[in-house]
Amino acid sequence: VFNIVKMFVTNKKSNVLNQNIKMVFSAAETGKNSTLGEEANIHLTEGANMYTDFAYSLWNELDQDELNDICVEDAATNGTGFLHYYWDNDVKGGEIAPYKGALRGETIDALNIFVSNPQEKDIQKQQWVIISSRMELAAVKAMGEKNGLKGTALALIVPDDDVSEEGYDTYRHPAMVEQFGLVC
Repeated sequence: VFNIVKMFVTNKKSNVLNQNIKMVFSAAETGKNSTLGEEANIHLTEGANMYTDFAYSLWNELDQDELNDICVEDAATNGTGFLHYYWDNDVKGGEIAPYKGALRGETIDALNIFVSNPQEKDIQKQQWVIISSRMELAAVKAMGEKNGLKGTALALIVPDDDVSEEGYDTYRHPAMVEQFGLVC
């Protein structure tokens, strides 16, 4: 058996990820035709260079190369890849200038994304986006308490009992389990 699909995916990934990606900022109103003056041009160029340096630093902090690798793998095998960026208030640091919170990134499986209009390709035009995920029951209850849930409202947070969707068709058809000797 020769798995040619794996070869195709590996080839696609290497073609996409082989390109060096970098965000470079430049001041739009500088140059020979600018009426702002030489000193303004210098400040605008310095500002653009600082944005470029910040983008490079953030790229490394997010480990963007790894995120890109996972996302391209998802896109090649599943047809779609999603990157999600969020603000994480749990991050703390800085000795001289303490800070709280940082930008973080993650890839999300396409089956965990729900949008208001699946026919709209531009995700920015969606009225709402739901990202589903699994969490431990204790973590969900702690989140509820933190957001003001009390008493009976908090008691309504319970684990799922319905696991029928977690099995394959044979799980729902005991006759097939017997016929083919499958263990579910």
